[in-house]
Amino acid sequence: MTRTGPWLGINPAECLKDSDTPQSLERQSVDLTNNQEASPPIVPVVIFQVCTDVSQFQIVDKDGNSLVPADRAPRVRTNMGVLNYDYPDATGWRVGWVEELEEPSC
Repeated sequence: MTRTGPWLGINPAECLKDSDTPQSLERQSVDLTNNQEASPPIVPVVIFQVCTDVSQFQIVDKDGNSLVPADRAPRVRTNMGVLNYDYPDATGWRVGWVEELEEPSC
């Protein structure tokens, strides 16, 4: 289940709607510190743990041959950082990074 709270007004699953299918989404942390004068800038970030179905995702070479290992897990667990350089504007949230976790498949 995806939850959107008034605390941010964003739905992180929307970030993935044109990508692979998120199976689960869990908020891990929220840090609304905003100091854009710092070097590098410090911006608000929300971190989600996402379980994504990658079973239909394919990477192919120039000849159309799959480069995906046959034993790849059908689901991948990642942490996704959603950043807002325009905070407190609720429309400024964007995926800033995705980190694949080495935990077992979700």
